[in-house]
Amino acid sequence: MTENNLNRIICVIPARKGSEGLYRKNLRFVGFFTLVNRAIKVAKKIEAPNFIVLSTDDEKIIRKYANKVDLCISRKPELSNSSASVVDVIKDALNKVQNLSEGDLVMLLEPSSPNRVSNDLNSAIQAMTLGGYSSLITVSIVDLKYHPYKVFKSNDSSTLSSYVFNSPKISNRQEIRDIAYYRNGILYLYKAKVAMRMEESVPTNSNFIITLRSVSNVDNLLDLWMARWFWLKYHILKLLSTYN
Repeated sequence: MTENNLNRIICVIPARKGSEGLYRKNLRFVGFFTLVNRAIKVAKKIEAPNFIVLSTDDEKIIRKYANKVDLCISRKPELSNSSASVVDVIKDALNKVQNLSEGDLVMLLEPSSPNRVSNDLNSAIQAMTLGGYSSLITVSIVDLKYHPYKVFKSNDSSTLSSYVFNSPKISNRQEIRDIAYYRNGILYLYKAKVAMRMEESVPTNSNFIITLRSVSNVDNLLDLWMARWFWLKYHILKLLSTYN
C-alpha cells in the first residue's frame, strides 16, 4: 500500500451466486434494474474519483456486468460459500487493486440493500472526511416496539428473562429513553488501512449516520417486495415534491 494521498473511493460490491433465503437474489429486480446493477449505478454517482470492484462467483453476473466496473474478480470457491466472511472478500478485492493508497477510502456496497441513493454515499464520504473517522456505517433507529429493553430470552426452566442484562423495567414504550440502532446495510465506509486489517465489518468505535427513511435489506421474498415498495414510495414523494 502506497503512502501517496490519492483519495479515491474504492467501491467493493460482493455479489455471491448462492443465497439461502432467496434464489439468485442479486439478479432480482427492484424497479428497472437488478440488485447488483443498482449497486454499480449508484457507485458511479459518487462525487469523487472512484474505482468500482465487483467480486462474484456467478458467471452470469460476470457476463452481464464485468464491462460496467473497473475490476471484476472471479471469486474463489472458499470465499463464495455461506460461511465466507465479507471482511475476507473485501481484503481479497483490495489485494487486487493496483496502487492502493492509505489516502483511499473503501466503501462496501452490498447489493442486498437496493434502496440506497447517491446522496447516502456522498453524505457519508463528506462526514468521514470532515470528521477524520476511521470507519463509518449507516444505521436505522429501532422502533420502540422492538427495543432491546422489550426483548426476552428463554431460560432452561421455560421461563422468560430480559435479553439485555440488567435492563430497566419497562411498562410502556414511552418510558424508553435510550435510542437503539441497527445497521441497515446501505453502506460501510473505511480508511484503506483499516479495511486491510479489520476482523469484522463494523470495527470497534465506528462512527455512524442515521438513515431516516424506510429501507429494506433483502434476505427473502418479503424483503424484496418491501424494497420495491420503498423504491416506489421514494420516487412518488420525489415526484410530488417537484410540484409543491
